[in-house]
Amino acid sequence: MATDRFPASTRAAVFARSASLQRRKNASACFVWLFALFCLGAWWVRAESSASSIPPSGFFSPEIRNNWAVIVNTSRYWYNYRHTANALSIYHTVKRLGIPDSQIILMLSDDHACSARNFFPGRIFNDHTRNLNLYGGETAVDFADDAERASLQSVEVDYRGDEVQVSALMRLLAGRHDPATPRGKRLLTDGSSNVLLYLSGHGGEGFLKFQDWEEITTVDLGDAIAQMKAQKRFKRMLVIAETCQGSTLLDGISTPGVLGMASSKLKENSYSHHADGVLGVAVIDRWTYYTLQFFEKRVSDANSAATFAELLGSYSRKQLMSTASARTDLFDKDLADTKLTEFFAAASTLLATDGVYPLASQGGRPAKEEQDGKEDATGLQPFSVGTYYANHFALLKKRTPEGEEGRAAASADAAAGAPKTQAKPEEPLFKHWFSSLEQEEGHTRIFAALMLVTLGSTGAAAALL
Repeated sequence: MATDRFPASTRAAVFARSASLQRRKNASACFVWLFALFCLGAWWVRAESSASSIPPSGFFSPEIRNNWAVIVNTSRYWYNYRHTANALSIYHTVKRLGIPDSQIILMLSDDHACSARNFFPGRIFNDHTRNLNLYGGETAVDFADDAERASLQSVEVDYRGDEVQVSALMRLLAGRHDPATPRGKRLLTDGSSNVLLYLSGHGGEGFLKFQDWEEITTVDLGDAIAQMKAQKRFKRMLVIAETCQGSTLLDGISTPGVLGMASSKLKENSYSHHADGVLGVAVIDRWTYYTLQFFEKRVSDANSAATFAELLGSYSRKQLMSTASARTDLFDKDLADTKLTEFFAAASTLLATDGVYPLASQGGRPAKEEQDGKEDATGLQPFSVGTYYANHFALLKKRTPEGEEGRAAASADAAAGAPKTQAKPEEPLFKHWFSSLEQEEGHTRIFAALMLVTLGSTGAAAALL
């Protein structure tokens, strides 16, 4: 009978060691799987977070506007007063509709407001009634207590006098400036910008005069716009030529995405509307005059639905004594579907966020603030979209003064029995942690599931060991 080569104690020790090695091997495999599962879960959470940061479809309007305006008067000398009035009229129109001065480049070849011939020094008018000073000379007196309204009436001229040259306009459009040129004299547009270029002055077939001694041709203008498109400096562009034979100035443009408008066709003059007997000069051109009338009646704010087709339909040859025209072959939209506000107005941009803004409860508002709100609801005049927010923040600042005056006002309110906001008790750390997790409901469920799987797997591994 064969005898066992190893005693029972040796075999038991070998079996025990083998079982221990197998358990360690199983535990190592378990930890590897846990690590892989944890990495997968972390990637999942990150992917969910990234997806949630993307705005939902339709959250933003496809027509969020990044609008800029370049408004140019190319004429000097007193008898060209109306060209300055034209430019300032368009300037105040786009400013009223929300485009800020930081996105408007205003070029005036002559300072008619300060001319020795001006019977009303520091003032420019576009109507013989002289109800509206386009140069903002009255703001310091009339609106001294209202900075927001004063800002609307003021004028910020970026290029004036001899600065207004063909080379200056070409550099502005192409973005090729001297390094010392300030930001206020640069057209800082990008590939999402809509640009309005308004040109008022004397012209002829295929050219526009600058300062009565140099000219920009239709070829020059077309090349500058083509260079802008190549540099992705605009998405769409509107070029308006308020000049004699204005349509010929648009003939050299061949860049897609450009809409052209002109006050007259080939062999036609662009006429002034009326003169001021005291000033002794014409104060506005016909095309600009009737364009302003349309805007005052149909475009009250940046939400207006008035279209370019409606604007063109409002012109009559009897009124203009010329033929208003539009060049649409390069433009990618029908004029009936193109709103005027796509070029003449600005809209506020909305930013998506996952954060929660802490709104105060209605009951904690001071009684005085509620009373002020009631007065504002009946006493404030409406503002356009572009200026409402500035006015809103000005009101908030007025209601919550700072410094010594603010503390004194707060003390007076407390003495008068105004309700006080209760101090919020400090929350325990664990409660704050769980409340923060509750705000991220979707991520919390994923995180909790991963924690349960991890704890269960760890317990199983510990049992094996």
